[in-house]
Amino acid sequence: MRLKYSFSYLIFAICILAVEILIAVKFASIGPIRGSVSDVLAVLFLYCAIRTFFTMNPFLLGLSVFLFACLVEATQYFHLNALLGLKGNDILGILLGNTFSWADILMYFLGCLVVSLGDDIN
Repeated sequence: MRLKYSFSYLIFAICILAVEILIAVKFASIGPIRGSVSDVLAVLFLYCAIRTFFTMNPFLLGLSVFLFACLVEATQYFHLNALLGLKGNDILGILLGNTFSWADILMYFLGCLVVSLGDDIN
């Protein structure tokens, strides 16, 4: 891993974040779009945000992003918000999520797989 700024990945990250915000605002009540597409975009955003500043093996970065996403999903399984007494915190609820789902983990995996295999932008 080495530090190397990539304007292309910055643009991708900003575009993905904009789409995520649009989905959150426009499709909040539509489960499949809000759930599945957002989960894929979340790992794509994280991948692109990291690649904005670091050059590293796409497979290792994809694996790292996937493991991080699974860790966040595990906090939902164990109800970390409630354990820490932060159940009513809306911002933490948005960042960590509130409900565990195996389907989310599948979407994280698919997103990381696609971005890892398709990463050839320098």
